[in-house]
Amino acid sequence: MAFGRHNYLIFFCLFFVILFTLSLSDDRLEKRKSRKKRYIEWGEDLRGPYCATRQGVQCCDNRNDDCSVPILGTLCYCDVFCNQTADDCCPDYWSYCRGGDPNPLRQACDRDGVLYPPNSVLRDNCNQCTCTRDPRSRTGYSFRCTNNPRVVRSVNNDRRYGWRASNYSQFWGLTLNEGKRYRLGTMPPDNQVMRMIPVQMDMVREPPKSFDSRQKWPNYVHPVRDQGNCGASWAFSTAAVASDRLAIESEGILTEELSPQHLLSCNTARGQQGCDGGYLDKAWWFLRQHGLVTDDCYPYQSGFYDRREQCMMPRYNRTARKKKS
Repeated sequence: MAFGRHNYLIFFCLFFVILFTLSLSDDRLEKRKSRKKRYIEWGEDLRGPYCATRQGVQCCDNRNDDCSVPILGTLCYCDVFCNQTADDCCPDYWSYCRGGDPNPLRQACDRDGVLYPPNSVLRDNCNQCTCTRDPRSRTGYSFRCTNNPRVVRSVNNDRRYGWRASNYSQFWGLTLNEGKRYRLGTMPPDNQVMRMIPVQMDMVREPPKSFDSRQKWPNYVHPVRDQGNCGASWAFSTAAVASDRLAIESEGILTEELSPQHLLSCNTARGQQGCDGGYLDKAWWFLRQHGLVTDDCYPYQSGFYDRREQCMMPRYNRTARKKKS
């Protein structure tokens, strides 16, 4: 019986030792997880020393979650892990553990390589931006910008413009020149086109005072599409007009949208420049000679990448036909 009691005592002692070890492991695991979420802020009055005050063996070159020093109600660390992903090194880690120059004191916000302290205010794209706390940022701060409503109000209060302004987030950061480059794209006709004689029509009756094609052909006129960041208005307008005319002339039998990407990628001769602009007359010439496939067959991609993309259709020209024959 004495031997049995002894075995029970050993069993209970081992059981409590294991539980204690597991609890320590859980605490260290939680500590390691929390280290990835902390960021130590410091100023001139917090240079230290910190790592230099630790007594005994230092752990500059090892991973040790216990190699820490109290700072600002939390902990900063002096082990190599603080320099890799956790970003919670003590202020004197670089000078003490690495033997180099003291790590420059971090500022809160980084904008184009320039560091700004908290509450700094700057102007960006007609908007006021303030350096404020942001838990998603690596430094804990980022610039938050507010739209300037005065610009919108100044346009909307002036009746001479004839249109109303609004805020469009997709244009954030674009300059006027970039807006022209990405959102326009139709080049003016050359002299030969301008000298063309306009078509004369004999009006049987007076035209109406107003006309809306959406009301006349509600199921045949396609919606306006977004060309994205690509100067492709020449391709979009050509494909859109051809799509609408095809639906109207076929009385709704053919209502598919034609592909502007087909024009962008394959209409590359005679000065057509893809996302850098093109001519309407040359786009219509290409359509008459080769036709266009539907947008479902050749979907639009250039607006995402600002390039014309390689033509995926066979080359419809005499040279290609001769070589093939």
